[in-house]
Amino acid sequence: MQHLRQARATQTSALEARGAIVDSLRHLFRVIALSRVNYGLAYATDFACAAAFGYLGSHAGGAWTVALASLCCGAFAFSFVEYALHRWAFHSGSLLSGELHASHHHHPRRPSALPFCSSAVSAPAFFWLLTQFMSAHVVHFALCGFFAAYLSYGVLHHLQHSIRIKDLPFQWMRRKWAIHAVHHGREGVNFGVTTSLWDRLLGTYRAVAKR
Repeated sequence: MQHLRQARATQTSALEARGAIVDSLRHLFRVIALSRVNYGLAYATDFACAAAFGYLGSHAGGAWTVALASLCCGAFAFSFVEYALHRWAFHSGSLLSGELHASHHHHPRRPSALPFCSSAVSAPAFFWLLTQFMSAHVVHFALCGFFAAYLSYGVLHHLQHSIRIKDLPFQWMRRKWAIHAVHHGREGVNFGVTTSLWDRLLGTYRAVAKR
């Protein structure tokens, strides 16, 4: 009986230690994600990934038409990844990314971003995986388009929360601003920031009310 109690006590201590470690990691993630330094470095890392893949692709050899098509395919692929993550990961209360995004909805002007190393870590993994099925020339430009679109998403999203709609220089940017404002006013709709294509196809698009 005593051995059973000791085993249960040991198991409880192990679970408490594991829980403390998880809580510490979650706290560290929040601190990094909400820091201004991380916010700025995230833009720099995304730009560096796009530039590096574009440079490597230009020296890999291949037709420019293939490069252009690969670039467009990479950007198009990002548009769905953006929608999917925003809808099913960032708006999931059970995930840490969901908690972070909830903080963004409560304080939309506060800088928040995934840890800046995310792109640098995922880029080589994406490259290795895709080169198992496609040529390096195609993959270089596809990932260049992907990370360039990611950078564009970050810039556009930043402008949507830091500049008034009437101060934006182009009509299409004002429209994106208004569509995203609907998302912040009514969660569950308008998950796309760079495009409303997937919202329209998957039934989550809500038009901007005319005034």
